[in-house]
Amino acid sequence: MTRHRATDSLSPEAKYPTALQQVLDVYLWLTCAESVPTIGYQARKIVVCGDSAGGNLSVALCLVIHDICRTGEPVVRPKGVVCFYTPFLLQTRGSPSRLMTAVDTLLPLGVLLSCMEAYAPEVAVNTAAADSPVSAKEPEESDDELKADDVVIGAAVAAVVAQVMDSPTADGGDFELISHDELPADEDLPTAPTPKWGHQWINASMAKLSAHSPFAGRRQMPRPWYRRPEPALGVKLESLNAVVNNPYISPLLSAPDFHDIPLYLVALVYDACLDDSVQMAKKWKGPVCLDVIDALPHGFLNFVLLSEEAQRAGDLCLDRVQQALT
Repeated sequence: MTRHRATDSLSPEAKYPTALQQVLDVYLWLTCAESVPTIGYQARKIVVCGDSAGGNLSVALCLVIHDICRTGEPVVRPKGVVCFYTPFLLQTRGSPSRLMTAVDTLLPLGVLLSCMEAYAPEVAVNTAAADSPVSAKEPEESDDELKADDVVIGAAVAAVVAQVMDSPTADGGDFELISHDELPADEDLPTAPTPKWGHQWINASMAKLSAHSPFAGRRQMPRPWYRRPEPALGVKLESLNAVVNNPYISPLLSAPDFHDIPLYLVALVYDACLDDSVQMAKKWKGPVCLDVIDALPHGFLNFVLLSEEAQRAGDLCLDRVQQALT
């Protein structure tokens, strides 16, 4: 078995369809007869696999190859497709698993929206809305807006915590809540005397750290596009959803007629892309194998050298690739 890794150009410098075109060029080169003297063999059993955005490209590549074959061109079809924690729908459409982005520290909603905007091609924006005073200059973020964001995130976290509190623990017991009256008062807590020079040293050190902090001047940074005022945000979302309404960008919108190509999906319980994998498994007309792994984050293949759980999940991914080849 020979492994080839196609390294495509990254967004936002290379927007759609640059990455898909590069992957297609590599695939056609590997499968053409002219490449045999270079690589030393004729590729006949090919399994396309990728994680996260790479899985999206893998399925999109199969759609392109399917369309090419329909024109009568003799292109070798993949023997199987293997995708790991893959987003198959890039629209800003809500789903139960995407609600996890409210509390996901590794893949929050802002990251997903930024990736979507970076990959989507440039589109024409409504000039009337874009030239409005609201969208011409973004106002600075006030403390009230920051507090409002904290309230939204806090409410989502509180809902998850409440659900956990209502469920029993692994050993059969329940969580024991401590009321505020049971906490010791401040005067009852032990204190240690601090020298007078200690306060001066701490204040000076914190001032130096704040000056060199990467978050210094945060208020002067431009606001992300997804935190724009309502008129400009609505125009941006409408244009993005219109351009990603393309099966080559959102493969879940297609109707793949792959009766002879098996699809292997590895999804995660607490991942925003879980619903995409479930829906793709239902929509795929060929053989489907869906594995849902617990207690691992999005991108766990990057942690196989650091975590035993990630290593075991990585072994499962390798098993699925070998099954696709057999």
